[in-house]
Amino acid sequence: MESDEATWALYEQWCKAFNKVRDRSEMERRFHICKRTAGSVLSCNEAREGMPGNYARLGLYADGFDAQDIAERKGVVEAAGCGHLLSLIDSLYPPDIIN
Repeated sequence: MESDEATWALYEQWCKAFNKVRDRSEMERRFHICKRTAGSVLSCNEAREGMPGNYARLGLYADGFDAQDIAERKGVVEAAGCGHLLSLIDSLYPPDIIN
């Protein structure tokens, strides 16, 4: 990304696009995650320039996960009758990466 200001503007647009409600302090806390994600997406797409197919984009969790996100994913897994996969979710999203 060109600058932190440009990345911040992108982050604000991303919040609106994905209906994420964040106060200023929460956004500041998560900014480094979004910045890293945006940089990865940009690098990936630059490497693919001119190639056919889909390009990477910022997704629903571009600024990380929180406990509510994880609980919702677990609820979906349980509702689908796949409770045996809950330990896999726990291993993918250890407490130290959850915002």
